[in-house]
Amino acid sequence: MKVEQAKERATPVATEDASARFLLGVARKRAHTAMPYMAARFTAMWFALTDAPPSPPTVNASGRVDVSRAYIAQLVGDAREALRKEKNRDAGAGADYATVGRWLACDIAHAALHLQLKLWARCGARTAPLWTLAQCLAINSLPMFKHAQWTQHPGTRRPEAFGFEPGLSSDAYYKLLADKFGANGGQASTERDCPACMGASPSQGEDTEFDPVRDAEVDARVAAAVQAASKSAPGSVPSDLVMWAHEQARPPRVDWRSELDKLVRRAIASGVGNAHVCYDRPSRKQGGVGFGPGRPVLAALRGASAHILVAVDTSGSMSDLGEAVLGELDGVIRAAGASCWLIACDAAVAAPPVRVASLSEAKGSLRGGGGTRFDPIFTEAEKMKPLPDAVIVITDSYGSVNQTDPRIPTVWALVGGADRAPAPWGRAVVVREDK
Repeated sequence: MKVEQAKERATPVATEDASARFLLGVARKRAHTAMPYMAARFTAMWFALTDAPPSPPTVNASGRVDVSRAYIAQLVGDAREALRKEKNRDAGAGADYATVGRWLACDIAHAALHLQLKLWARCGARTAPLWTLAQCLAINSLPMFKHAQWTQHPGTRRPEAFGFEPGLSSDAYYKLLADKFGANGGQASTERDCPACMGASPSQGEDTEFDPVRDAEVDARVAAAVQAASKSAPGSVPSDLVMWAHEQARPPRVDWRSELDKLVRRAIASGVGNAHVCYDRPSRKQGGVGFGPGRPVLAALRGASAHILVAVDTSGSMSDLGEAVLGELDGVIRAAGASCWLIACDAAVAAPPVRVASLSEAKGSLRGGGGTRFDPIFTEAEKMKPLPDAVIVITDSYGSVNQTDPRIPTVWALVGGADRAPAPWGRAVVVREDK
């Protein structure tokens, strides 16, 4: 008889809508308390109960969170089974719902971070299943989920399950997953993966409820709250969210497209309309009309490009200038497009140059904290093949340089009130902050 009762308790039970909405309300309040800087985003989210098979909630661009009734019933069953195994007789009535509320709070925070960081928009040419799983691992391993106020479901997929180090970026996990499972993802996904990560990412194009004006207002409020929280309590906000807030709130002060054009004397081909007609190589359509006498020669459309090396001074004196650095770095990357290489340097170069296409990809390379020497930057630049067309150094100018004038055009982007370049050669651009 006792065995039959135990089985009955472990079986997921049907949860009424009123109870489900109560649990979701409790979970959102718990998430709101733990992440007050995300208040605007949590308030803009709303829940819709569905009859879908049990799986974690999904979220669309308008903020609608689809929650399966069967999923909540499954969580209730899992909570009762966990309490039974613990033999927690002092838990009292409602202990199973309290456990479910903590699990759902993590799910809601997970969905909100997907919506706020908009990681799905950076998939690009990556394999979608691997990229979306990489997002899941990056969010689930955020340091905040280790705090006492968070309790993740025991089945939550974490990097440790794959043998990966926790706390890495989505880009880093994507590379690790591709190496482990191959380009198509193999057996990387399971039924416990977040559907918002596994192919059900928000899509504005299919979401008729999406209001871009309202979404921009929510973004602005969250960005301001994140910056305020990160300043008043450093380390209390996930670094990915701080990076996103800086990117939203601090546009570049320098017109880097114009600066790069002056450096290389050519237009940077990063957008539509920068192509020009040329006859130095055949058009790809020439085969359609044939070759030889009497055949028309079709012009090819080509865009000029420049390979830019951006060097970021990551010495100790730059520690309080993160907002200025990120703003200008974002501007350079957007202007240079896919031809931008990044290197971080304090007294030495942290790693060889890496190619980056967005500020989010660049953040993993910004390491340092020691003294400042600029010579290693140009030593690395001269090793690159082909040589970069220009080097841009973002610095507060506190440092030494013994390098003679290199054969590469150089711009010193001076932040933090600096008005004089550390070397007599190169072009100095003072980044002036708004008063």
